[in-house]
Amino acid sequence: TYFTVIVVLMMDNVDDKSDKIVRKEDPEVTAAKNKLYSSSVLTPSILPEHRMVAVRSHTGKIALVRQLGSTVDFVLDYESETRVELERFGFRVIVYNSAAKNTTLARLSNQLKINE
Repeated sequence: TYFTVIVVLMMDNVDDKSDKIVRKEDPEVTAAKNKLYSSSVLTPSILPEHRMVAVRSHTGKIALVRQLGSTVDFVLDYESETRVELERFGFRVIVYNSAAKNTTLARLSNQLKINE
């Protein structure tokens, strides 16, 4: 099974409404992308830059996923609030704990198996 992966980068929320739009040229977006690429596992050939989108709020993240609509097989997220919001609209959401031990990775791997 193959998946199209889109990574949503959560940027710091700002108070100034004129600054809420996140642009791909923003230094903080570039820094977040570079941090992902600095690992020896993730490279631009595995996750191209155009597959990363930045948002500043939880609401923005939910709106983005809803706009992708039926092309989304599942959402993998670290916030249980995301599950609550997206399951209302019929999305399959898997919440993971970033502080979890390796045993959680095995359970997560089983959850990612899509029934055909």
